[in-house]
Amino acid sequence: MMNQMNKHESGYTLIGVLAIFTIASVLALSLVMMSANTLKASKTEADNQSVFYIAEAGLNNAVNEFKKEANKIHEETSDENEFFQELNKELNSIVKLINGISPNEALRFTQINGKDPEATINIERIEESPGEYKVSSLGEIEPQTRKVEQDITIDWKAGNSNNGQPSTWGDFEDFGVYTFGEMSLNDGEYAKDIGTANTDKGSLNLINKVKINESNDVFVPNGDKDIVNNNSGNSNLEPKSKEPLQPPPMPKFIDTDDGNWDIYENCPPAFSMNNEVKNIILKNRTTFAGCGITVMGHGGENAELNIFIDNSVEVPTHTQILTPPGIPINLYVNGEVIVPKGSSGSIIMAAIYAQDDIKIESSAGAQFYGSLFSKGSILFEKDSSKGLIYGETIYAKKDVTFEGNGNVLHGTSVIGSNVKLDKTVIETKLDPNRIKSGSLSLNELKQLPPDDENNGPEYPPPPNEDSNGGIIITPGSLHEVDNNDKN
Repeated sequence: MMNQMNKHESGYTLIGVLAIFTIASVLALSLVMMSANTLKASKTEADNQSVFYIAEAGLNNAVNEFKKEANKIHEETSDENEFFQELNKELNSIVKLINGISPNEALRFTQINGKDPEATINIERIEESPGEYKVSSLGEIEPQTRKVEQDITIDWKAGNSNNGQPSTWGDFEDFGVYTFGEMSLNDGEYAKDIGTANTDKGSLNLINKVKINESNDVFVPNGDKDIVNNNSGNSNLEPKSKEPLQPPPMPKFIDTDDGNWDIYENCPPAFSMNNEVKNIILKNRTTFAGCGITVMGHGGENAELNIFIDNSVEVPTHTQILTPPGIPINLYVNGEVIVPKGSSGSIIMAAIYAQDDIKIESSAGAQFYGSLFSKGSILFEKDSSKGLIYGETIYAKKDVTFEGNGNVLHGTSVIGSNVKLDKTVIETKLDPNRIKSGSLSLNELKQLPPDDENNGPEYPPPPNEDSNGGIIITPGSLHEVDNNDKN
C-alpha cells in the first residue's frame, strides 16, 4: 500500500516538474521573441531615422549644386529673361548631374547595416510662380524610404560686364553721376547721364525738380523701373538698361621714396617750371593759411608738380595754388583735407588726393581746377554754396555728398559708393578756355596704374550673393511629404 502511494507521489512530482519546465520554456521563448522583436523594432526605427537624414542631406546638397549650376548659367547670360529661359531649359540636365548620372559622381553615403543608402533628387518649376522651384529628395535604405521637399526662390542679380575686374575710366566718361549704392538727387540740373550698379528697388531717388537733359538718360541694371523712385515730376523719364559697371581703380598714391623731393619747412617761394617734374614735401604743414603756391613758366609735355603733405591740412579763405596752363599740380595729403567754415574765394588749381575725407565746410566762391579723390568720403556741407569745380572727376571710396546750394560742376563725373546731391548743376563738357590746370585729366587717369591697397568705392554684395553679382537663393521651410514608392 505504501509502495503504491509512493509511486503515485513520484508520478505527480514528475508531472509537476514537466509542467514547470514547459511553462519556463514558453516564458523563455516568449522573452527571446520579445527581445528579437524589440531589437528589430529598434533597428527599424534607427533605419527609419537614418533614411530621413539621408533624404535631408541629399536635399541640402542638391540646393547647393543647383546654385552652382545656376550661377554658371548666370555668367553666360546677359539679362534676367535669358537667364531663366536657359535655366529652365537645362533643368533636367542639372537634375541628372546632381543625381550623379554624368559627369559628377553621386552624393555618397557610408553603408548602414551592410546596405547602401541613396538619395534621389528631383527639381521642378512652380509654373504659376516665376523664379520658384520645388526641390525634393527621396532617401532610401531598403526597404524603407522617406521624402522631404523644399521650395526655393531664385532672384536674379545683375553680374559684371567684365568678370569682376574694375571698369576703366573711359566707361564713366559720359556719366555725371554713377553710384554703387544709394543715390539721391534733389533739384539740380544734369547735362550728363545718370547711372547706378545697385539693383535694389528705390535705390535711385529723384526728388523735387530734377532736370535731366533730353539728350541724356538714366541707366539702371536690366532697365528695372522699380530701381528708380521718381518724385521729380518728370513723368517722361524712362530708365534704360545698362550692365552694371565695377568701381574703377583709385589712382596710385604718391611714393615719396621714389624720385627726388625738395623738403620745405615753410611755404616754398614762387618758382618756374619748364618741361620738368618737380616734387616737393611741405613738412609739418597743417594749414595753407598764409601759404600760397605760385608756379610760373611755360610748362611742356613732361611738366608736372607733385606736392606731398604727411598729415591732415586746412585750406582756409583765399588760399591760392596757382599754375599756368600745361603744368598740372597734384596735391597728395596723407590725411584729411578741410576747407573750414568762413572760407571763401580760394582758388585751387590742383587735383587733390586724400587718404582720408575731403570736407568742404564753406566754399562760397571757391574754385577747384582739378579732380578730387578720397579714400574716405567727400562732403560739401550746407554752407558750401556756389562753388565751381572744373575737374573731370569727383571720386570717393565711400560717400559723395553735396548739401550746399548752387554748386556747379563743369563736365565732372561724380562717382562713389553712395551719392547725394542737393541743388547741384553738372554741365555737359569742360570748357578748355576755363581750364587753368590739366591736373589728372580723364586721359591721364586712363593711364594710371591702380592703387594696390585700395581698389575704389565700397561695393558690398547683398547678403547671400556671390561677389560677382550672381543669384540669390532664398530657401523655404524643409518638410516631409508622404511617400509610398519611389515615384
